[in-house]
Amino acid sequence: MRKLIVSVGLILGLIASAKAQTKAETPAFKPYWYLGLNGGVNFFMGEGNNFLNKNKPYVSPGKNVGGLGRVALGYNFNPVWGLRGMLGYNAYNWGTVPVATDGSYPKYKFDTENLTVDVMANLSNWFAGYRPDRKLDFSAFAGLGGSYLNDNTQKSSVAGMIRAGVQADYHLSDAVAINLILDGNATTDNYNDLAYTPLAFDAIPEVTVGMTFKLPEAKPKAPKAAEVEPV
Repeated sequence: MRKLIVSVGLILGLIASAKAQTKAETPAFKPYWYLGLNGGVNFFMGEGNNFLNKNKPYVSPGKNVGGLGRVALGYNFNPVWGLRGMLGYNAYNWGTVPVATDGSYPKYKFDTENLTVDVMANLSNWFAGYRPDRKLDFSAFAGLGGSYLNDNTQKSSVAGMIRAGVQADYHLSDAVAINLILDGNATTDNYNDLAYTPLAFDAIPEVTVGMTFKLPEAKPKAPKAAEVEPV
């Protein structure tokens, strides 16, 4: 009986020691800054190509898909919450309703510069706990922004924006990750210089791919040696 009790005690001790060692080996999260670069496509849904038209939907993927590129600067306060700013250039396309008897319609172009700020939530860390060796992370975000509308003559050259989306990050290393971002944006009704749609806003879904780069942690400065005055 004594041998059984000793054996059970040794096994429990080894398990506790292993758990303590694993916990000690998991590094604590440290807040950090990161830079991001991504590019992709947008799909403009607004005046002229009104997909809610009573007679026929006039959204054409070939004439409503544009491109975009942007740079990002972000800061993760803890394993779950972060803040990210993005500055980007967007080239949009949109087609008017049919203007000829054969049903054809022309394609127009316009472009903007966008500045957005998003609140980020790392869903993987939120629901499954922080794990620095996790290869794939999923996040959700929501934010606000503004656009400068080049050559826009309707009301104003500046438009507001609300947005939300999801993001997947595959970590190549502790400092570098590949990301895929899906987001939806709602803007003011004069975004493409027209304002006669039944909706009070224009909608712009976007898909981008890119990379993020974790910035190195600032090293604390070594304290200066105290100067000793001569006697």
